[in-house]
Formats: sequence, structure tokens, C-alpha cells
Amino acid sequence: MELSDLKIIHYPDPRLKKISQTVQPFDAELKLLAGRMLELMREQRGVGLAAPQVGINLRLFVMNATGNPEDDQVYVNPELSDAQGSEEGEEGCLSLPD
Repeated sequence: MELSDLKIIHYPDPRLKKISQTVQPFDAELKLLAGRMLELMREQRGVGLAAPQVGINLRLFVMNATGNPEDDQVYVNPELSDAQGSEEGEEGCLSLPD
């Protein structure tokens, strides 16, 4: 699949339920994928986008809470840990429109 063909998929697409694979290797292709995901996220006015949301089952997500390009962040092979404290807020998902 060409990166230019990537699009955000919507629930209940079965690809959203697959277990994502660990990212290997860290190469130029991964950098291009993350860049394209950031583009898609901006086009839809989102603040975050995970690789499964574009039909690629890798442990990868991008985010930018401010909208400033210098604040782009890419997370590869993230792991959940015990959270401390709490925060309440409204959340949206680009794979669940409206």
C-alpha cells in the first residue's frame, strides 16, 4: 500500500480489533509512515492517531496537543504503566466520527 493511499478507517472495521505488532526496524519507512499519519491527523483536525486507525497494525501513534508542528510527537512501541492521579475531560476518536 502506498502511503498516499492511507486513510482513516472507521468502527466497526475489523482491523481496529486486531492486536498490533511490535515495530521493527526503526527505519526511513517508519519515519515516512509517521509523517503521513501526522498529515492525516491534521486534515481531520485531530490531536492523535494510532497506526491501526489507518489500517496498519503496528504499535505506533502520533499526537500533537497544541497544533504547532514543532510539537509533533511520535510514540513507537509504547507500554502502559500504572497511572497516578486522575483527570477528567471530553475525548474524541477519529475512527468514531461525530
